[in-house]
Amino acid sequence: MFQRRRWGVMGMSRMAALIIVGVAAAGANAAPTPSACHAGAYRFDDVQLMVIGAPVETTLRYRFLDGRAGQLFRQADGSFAGGAGWSAPPPPTRIAVAGACGLPTLAVLQDGPRQRAVRVPVVITETRFTSGGLRLRGRLVAPTGSALVPLAVYVHGSERSSAVDAQLDQHMAPANGVAAFVYDKRGTGGSQGKYTQDFDVLAADAVAAMTEAKRLLGARTGRAGFIGHSQGGWVAPLAATRGGAAFVVVGYGLAISPRAEDAAQVRYDLERAGYGPEVLAKAREVSDATAEVMASRFKRGFDALAAVKRKYGDEPWFARVKGDYTGDLLRYPAFVLKLAGPRREQGTPWDYDPMPVLRGFDRPMLWVLAGADSDAPSTSTQAILADLQQDRPALDVAIYPNTTHGMIRFHEDKAGNRTKLGYAASYQTLVLDWVKRGTLTPASDVDLRPGRAER
Repeated sequence: MFQRRRWGVMGMSRMAALIIVGVAAAGANAAPTPSACHAGAYRFDDVQLMVIGAPVETTLRYRFLDGRAGQLFRQADGSFAGGAGWSAPPPPTRIAVAGACGLPTLAVLQDGPRQRAVRVPVVITETRFTSGGLRLRGRLVAPTGSALVPLAVYVHGSERSSAVDAQLDQHMAPANGVAAFVYDKRGTGGSQGKYTQDFDVLAADAVAAMTEAKRLLGARTGRAGFIGHSQGGWVAPLAATRGGAAFVVVGYGLAISPRAEDAAQVRYDLERAGYGPEVLAKAREVSDATAEVMASRFKRGFDALAAVKRKYGDEPWFARVKGDYTGDLLRYPAFVLKLAGPRREQGTPWDYDPMPVLRGFDRPMLWVLAGADSDAPSTSTQAILADLQQDRPALDVAIYPNTTHGMIRFHEDKAGNRTKLGYAASYQTLVLDWVKRGTLTPASDVDLRPGRAER
C-alpha cells in the first residue's frame, strides 16, 4: 500500500548493439559480485565510453555516454547476457568467461566483431563521515593525476537503494574529467539512521557530504557543487545555500511543492487520457482533499476526502486518478488510512516552497527537465524558471521534449503505455560540460534556454 517508486515524491526497444561482458571468478571457490568486479567506466578503441554498475545482485546495468542503456542478466554459469532495455531480457547472446576478476579489459560485442573495452583509470576513496551524530557511507571517485578538477556531490532521489553501490554517474563523471562523490542517504545502504524525506535533514547530510568530499579531494578541488536528481532537486539547492556550493544542477526536479507535484501528476494522467477542463477541475478538488490528509500526517481531512469520493466516485475518470499518492488514498477506507498512513509517513514537507531558496541562490544553476515527465510533470516548473531567469541571469534551463522521468526516451503505444528506450543522447554530455565550463552544449535533442550571465 502506498509507496510506489516515489511515495513521498520523486520518490527499451531493441538497441542495435548487444553487449557482451567477459566475466571471471575472484578465486577458485567464489564468484565475485558484479559491483566488486565490473562497476566502472570503459573506453573502446573507437573512443566510445560505457559505464557498468550493479543495482542488484543478479544483474548489471550499462550505459553509454550517448544514452544507450540496458541490463545484463546473470546466467547459471556466472556470465551475463542481455541487450537493450531494463525489463525481461531479450534472447541473450552468450558471454564467455574471460580472465580473472578485476582485469582492466572487457570483451564486448556490438552487432559485429568482438571489441576491447579498457577500464578508465580512476582514484577511488571509500569513507565514513558524520552528520547529525550518524555515520554515513560515502565514496569519492576522481580522475587520475594532480590537476584541479570540478567536484560534483550527487544527491539522489527518494529511492532507498545504496547510491555507493548502484549509482552510475560516479563512473561516468570521472571518465569525463569531473570528480564524483556519492553517499548512502541515512537509513539506506551502509549508512546509519532512519530513512527520511525531511528536506532539512537531508540537506544537512548533503552539506556534510560536501565537506567530506572536499577534504578527500584536497588541493585538487576546483569548483564544487551539487547535482540533485528527482527529490534531490529540492534538497540540493537547499544544501547549496547552506554549504557555499559554487553551482547546482537539478535533474528532472520541480520548482513547486510536493503536494503540488501530486496534483500535477493527477492532471497530467487525465490529460493524456483525453479529459478536458471540466474533469480536470473536478480532479483538482480530489487532489486538494487528499493533500489535506497528507499534509496533516493523517490527522485531518477525512470528511472532505469522503465527500469528494461520494461526489465523483461513480464518474468514469475517477478510477484513472493516480498521482503520487492521491490514487492510493482514494482506494482505501478512512480507517485503513488512519491506521496505516502514519506508519508509512517519512517526514515529507508537503507544503515546502522551494522558491525562497531558488531566489536566494545567486551562483550558477542548471535545471534539466523532461518535457513529457509523467512522474514529475514539468510544465509549471518551466514557466516558473522562465520568470526566475529575469532576475537570475546565472540560471540555465535545458528541456528534453520527448523524455520522461530520468531523462529517458520512450515509445508510447495507442493505449498510452510507454516502453523505455534509453536516455536522451546528449544529456550526460550536456550536464558534465556545464559542470566543467559553465556553458550549455547545443544538441539536436534538447531545447536550450540559457540565462544571460557571462561565465
